[in-house]
Amino acid sequence: MVRDEFLTFIRGAILALPQSLQAALRVAEDPDIPDEGRALVSGAVIHWLSRTNTIPGVRGGALAYVDDVLVLMLALKHTQGLAPEAAERMLQHAPELCETLDADLALSREYLGTGMSVLEQALPRVTKLKHLGRTAQQCVKDESAATMLYEELHAALVDFDPTPDTVSRELKDLDTVVDDLKKKTS
Repeated sequence: MVRDEFLTFIRGAILALPQSLQAALRVAEDPDIPDEGRALVSGAVIHWLSRTNTIPGVRGGALAYVDDVLVLMLALKHTQGLAPEAAERMLQHAPELCETLDADLALSREYLGTGMSVLEQALPRVTKLKHLGRTAQQCVKDESAATMLYEELHAALVDFDPTPDTVSRELKDLDTVVDDLKKKTS
């Protein structure tokens, strides 16, 4: 069943967010990847840091990380499409994210249906988010801003410690969130 597959995937992706976000920074720091993609990936990291929720009705807990995972995946997928060599370079920087990216996004689209468009529409806005007054674009262009993003991410990850049981328990309410997400596209 698609729901069960998605729950298994998203549970693992939430628990792996620290590694995924750190891998995303490696992508964002690669000068050979187009700046547009680097800014998008930096914006996805800022999206997580800012606790911005793209999914309506989500207030916190594990459900608040569902959109972080999906926004990060969409940012990486868009970045891969910017240049043919981007996909290979990203695979080197973030194999844990990119090896199954297409399959994970396909599963997400199958489960979320039209609700996925809410996240896709939010993607361009992540480059405009600010953290400590700095945008994703600044984090790409300015070394001190990039260092700030790196340091802020690592400081925030110290407090990020969801347990597998907690994530599983909180994801039981995912169907309600998905229904709300689909209503937003109607």
